[in-house]
Amino acid sequence: MRHIAFIGDLHLCERSPRFTHALDVLDWVIADLHGVQAEWGRPPLSIVCCGDLVEGAPSPREWQALLTRVRRLMTIADRVVLIQGNHEAPDALRLFHGETDPDDRLLPSVTPVWNTVETIRWPEAVLIAIPYPRLGRPPFADCVGDSIADGQRLAAETITRAIQTAVRLYRPKPVLVAGHVTVEGMTTRDAEFELHSGTEVVVPVSAFDGVALGAVGHIHRAQDVAPQVIGVGSLIRHSFAEAKDAKSYTLARIAEGAVTWARRPVPARAMIQLHETWPSDPQSVSDVAAEIERGTEIKVIVEIAEDQVGTFDPTVFDPIREVAAYFVLEKRVLAVQRTRAAQLAARTSLAEQLTAWAEATGQGLDPPRRERLRQKLDGLESA
Repeated sequence: MRHIAFIGDLHLCERSPRFTHALDVLDWVIADLHGVQAEWGRPPLSIVCCGDLVEGAPSPREWQALLTRVRRLMTIADRVVLIQGNHEAPDALRLFHGETDPDDRLLPSVTPVWNTVETIRWPEAVLIAIPYPRLGRPPFADCVGDSIADGQRLAAETITRAIQTAVRLYRPKPVLVAGHVTVEGMTTRDAEFELHSGTEVVVPVSAFDGVALGAVGHIHRAQDVAPQVIGVGSLIRHSFAEAKDAKSYTLARIAEGAVTWARRPVPARAMIQLHETWPSDPQSVSDVAAEIERGTEIKVIVEIAEDQVGTFDPTVFDPIREVAAYFVLEKRVLAVQRTRAAQLAARTSLAEQLTAWAEATGQGLDPPRRERLRQKLDGLESA
């Protein structure tokens, strides 16, 4: 028997208000895996991080935090696989190679997957690990054509070919696939981490024919794409668009040639969005704050009529800010309709409309000029 844990997007970034939280949840996963292994008699365990471990090139602090967690994973796993995502710098995972020999590994039991499609073999199964397909970069350097669409098609064909070759070569041993890719049929939202460009490579579901389990990162909402293909989802909530998403990591079990899997929930911070209309009652705001669990991420959206903007006082929402692990206050200014021309025209004379216009625009009319204009307007109405 063998266990394989699939961990989704982390997006470690020391500038993020969620940096410490992401590390805390990853530490929780490590502790949970310790418990799982003890419960099952400590079968061999491998851990696969499915991309977007860091944002860009890791800073010294981010690198140290990541390295510390990888070493903790190594205490319970015989293999840790780190897959390149689209948010890392293209060669961010090069740090796990030796400084002089690219074939050397900084940590022998860690496999960084960034410039090739990796095949990892165990007695019980085979894993194909696929980095995010960046057109023109290894292992998709040859995926170029007369158009971007040609490159997308060639990259999808490269991935399909790698998977199907492994299925044929290692049958009847179970073949699992991990990667940082979008699979045909996955659903995305208008959310910060799910807005992807038109150059995104989409892998067809048919590429996974014959695969025991395909588990991919990239899209933050965990989802079942096909009976044997899943999106593992991000480990924590990275955006308020994910407020209602359940967060988990995926644990696969391989026994007697069969693969089963389950999502194991993680203690990701809760998120809520509140909607207020200004002016807001301070006592009502305090009552709302009293009902919120401390440590929740909170976004308050306040609608303010534009003629009330000058009266807005953000300190009214301090009781909510004080209970929040992370607080966002978003103001939405609503335009005020200042004219009722259609209604005025129906019940007022032209002279009265002129007076209303002069008052609304602040353009004073001296009495002689006003009288001359009134006479002309009276003539128009009687014509």
